[in-house]
Amino acid sequence: MIYDFSTTMKHLHNTSCLLILLALMAGCANDTDIDEPIDRTVITCQVDAFQWTGTPQIGTRKLTQAQHNGRGGISFIWNATDTLGIYPNAGTQQAFCIGDGAGTSTAVFDGGGWNTKAGYTYTAYYPYSKYNFDRSRINLIYGTQEQKGNDNPDSLTRYDYIVSQGTAPADNRLSFQFHHLGTLVRFTLTCPESGSFNHFSFSCGEALLPVRQILDISGDEPVLTTEQWTSHFNMNLSNISVNAGDNVVLYALLPAAQLGGQTLTVSLYGDYTCTGHIDAQNMESGKAYSYSLNMTKCEEGLCNGYEWVDLGLSVKWATANVGALSPEQSGTYYAWGETTPQDLTLSDAYKWGNYSLCNGTYSKLLKYCTTPANGFRGFTDGQVTLLPEDDAASVNMGQPWRTPTEAELDELRNNCTWTWTSRNSVAGALVTSNINGKSIFIPAVGYYSSPTLSNAGKFCDLWSSTIYADYPINAYTLHLESTLSDWKFNHGRAQGRPVRPVLP
Repeated sequence: MIYDFSTTMKHLHNTSCLLILLALMAGCANDTDIDEPIDRTVITCQVDAFQWTGTPQIGTRKLTQAQHNGRGGISFIWNATDTLGIYPNAGTQQAFCIGDGAGTSTAVFDGGGWNTKAGYTYTAYYPYSKYNFDRSRINLIYGTQEQKGNDNPDSLTRYDYIVSQGTAPADNRLSFQFHHLGTLVRFTLTCPESGSFNHFSFSCGEALLPVRQILDISGDEPVLTTEQWTSHFNMNLSNISVNAGDNVVLYALLPAAQLGGQTLTVSLYGDYTCTGHIDAQNMESGKAYSYSLNMTKCEEGLCNGYEWVDLGLSVKWATANVGALSPEQSGTYYAWGETTPQDLTLSDAYKWGNYSLCNGTYSKLLKYCTTPANGFRGFTDGQVTLLPEDDAASVNMGQPWRTPTEAELDELRNNCTWTWTSRNSVAGALVTSNINGKSIFIPAVGYYSSPTLSNAGKFCDLWSSTIYADYPINAYTLHLESTLSDWKFNHGRAQGRPVRPVLP
């Protein structure tokens, strides 16, 4: 599925799509009482329009009804890679891949020779996944989205979950009325300066936005159950550059959520960081919402509720470690690639025997391994940088927060003046930018190589997100002593160290 927009997105028209299947399935693949195929099955599909809400409040501004009066808009058309999942009321699902008609509102789908069967009802959903084994547990995942190019909705499809429930065949025909389970949101963000942007986020004060839902289509009506919530939304951007005063126009497909009364903090990251605030509304399935906002350039600010400072480097630095409430606190100690702290009552805490990314010993790595000698049964994956799901900063603070790379720690070391000092009686390093004079404090809180904390008050230790590729049981660290020596090391990944996160 793709979306065809006019010069400005104002309304999604109701669009019918005729899906002609060469043949449709019967109850299930193992059913021996399947009718012999006769004339090809024809499926008629009607997709609901996203209905624009009436005058959404945008800070102190309002959109008028004339701005979304139904002229122009979005057309629902099929993509060359689209696949439907169709369940009979008894049996397993069947995938129906597109044949002809890509780029239009009518398409031919090939079901592999199946036909409809009298007495059965059929439920269709999109997008199809082969991992949906149970009609009562279809996974809907709203992860980090993406947009390639300004005012470009082409990447919406992956999150536009639609369903049509309980349709019986008539004269070898099926009619599906598809409904959107999520909401469509457009952000029009006016930028204060020229620049390029690579990330967008918004956050609210509470975890009110569903990120993982289960769709149950086993009954008469579809039922959605939320199993995971978040307080923030993230989108990776590419090929988005604007002049001062121009708009960055972004599109998101989000789950329905009760956001009324919440203030959303909206941020763009790239050549510079800018932010703004939106008075949010409750978002209903099948509805579309439009927000316009004048953005303000930031020198310091918040992302997902966590403070950052711009030191004039390639990334912004958090003012405190992951899990810390102030700069002088240690925060949480993590083994490299783990996102929860280990139990210090265990005798092998922060040792290889308790490290989740190996099979009991350093010579049996299960992930992030570049040499067969260190991989379990010769395993290698060539992965040298933490993925978001294994990044303590990304998981615990939300993207775009992440652990700094080896190169970013080097940049901090080489472009700042380091002074050993104390803050609220906690020893550590004051790190002052040689570029703009701004600073952060890194506490000397030591590390764990066993259940006992080592060198607190003596060493500033921080993980990077980069392994030592020649010897992948180690990862690079910032390791600074009070003498301001021994800046850079690589240490065993099973050890426990703090993380000081960064923003792109």
